[in-house]
Amino acid sequence: MRAMGALVCLFGAGACAAGGGGKATDAGVADTAIPADASPCAPPFVTASGLAQDLTTGRALAGVTASASSCPTLSKTTAADGMFSVQVAQHAAAFVRFDALDHLSWIIGSVMFDSDFPGVSALMVPKAQQLNVFPEWTAAQGLLYLEVKPAFNIAGCTTKDGVTFAVMGHPEAVVVYRDAGGAPAPGLTATTTKGQAVIKGVAGDVDVTVIAAKAGCTGKFGYAAGQVPILVAPLRAGAVTYQQLLFVP
Repeated sequence: MRAMGALVCLFGAGACAAGGGGKATDAGVADTAIPADASPCAPPFVTASGLAQDLTTGRALAGVTASASSCPTLSKTTAADGMFSVQVAQHAAAFVRFDALDHLSWIIGSVMFDSDFPGVSALMVPKAQQLNVFPEWTAAQGLLYLEVKPAFNIAGCTTKDGVTFAVMGHPEAVVVYRDAGGAPAPGLTATTTKGQAVIKGVAGDVDVTVIAAKAGCTGKFGYAAGQVPILVAPLRAGAVTYQQLLFVP
C-alpha cells in the first residue's frame, strides 16, 4: 500500500485503487447478503470476553446479552460488573453482538477467531440519549460508527483529522463527520480532530466494504492495537456497528 494518498480497503474482500491525492475507485465488488447470522457452531471453541458499558456515562451495564454470530445460541448475559465471556467457533469469522432493553444494539466488526479475544468493549448508547448521540439512527437500517486512532510515532499520522470514508458499491451511503466538539456536521468532507464519523443510508442486513483514506498515511481497521484485523462490517437493522481505523508504519 503506497503512502501518499493511501487507500484502505477493508471490511470485505475486494480490489481498490487510489489515484492522485488519495482518490478511491470502486472496483464494483458486490456486498455479501446475510439472510441469517447463524453459521456452523462446533468445537473447538475460543472465547470473546470483555466489558459492556454505557457510552455516555462509562458505567458497567448489567442485563446485556452478548452473542457471537458463529454461535448465536451460546449467548451470555452480563451481571452487575458488565463482564461477559462467550464461546466462538475457532478458525471462523464472526462478529459479536450486544443487545439490551434500554440501549441500542452494538456490534463489533467481524474478525477471525483463531484464539481467545479478551478486551472486547461494547460502548452502548441509551435509547433515551439516541437523538443526542446518533441522530442518524433508524430502526430499519444499520448504522456504522467509525473512529480514528492516531499513531503517535508516524510523521503526518499523529492526528485524527483529514480522513475520508466511503462504502464501496453504495453511492447512496451518507457519511456524516463529527465536528471538533463531537456534533454531527453534514457539511464536512473529512474527519476533524475528533476523528469520528457515522455512515447511514445502506438498506438491508449486509456486510459491506468501507474505504478510508488519508494522504501520507497507511491505515488498518482493527482492534487490539491492530493485532486483530477487521474482516467485514456487518450492518444489521437497528444496530450500531463500531470500527476503529489505526495508522500503521
